[in-house]
Amino acid sequence: MYHIPSLGLRIEGNFTAHHYSIYQQGDVLANISKAFFSFADSYEVDILNDQDRDMVIAVVLAIDAVLDMERSSSVNVNTSNR
Repeated sequence: MYHIPSLGLRIEGNFTAHHYSIYQQGDVLANISKAFFSFADSYEVDILNDQDRDMVIAVVLAIDAVLDMERSSSVNVNTSNR
């Protein structure tokens, strides 16, 4: 679970499976899931209110970057032990 207190956001779900929701003050802003049948990272983002679009996309990109850094760190640690 992630919290962004300054925006009143709570993000929860299964991040490693790329299936999560973004909430603001208990209301769902968006549901995100990864499209697995693509050659690059592609996501299905269901935004419930167009005015939240920019913020939701920014949050999705930030979470993707964090997960990518975690994967890179894991690979670097595993390969450095060889």
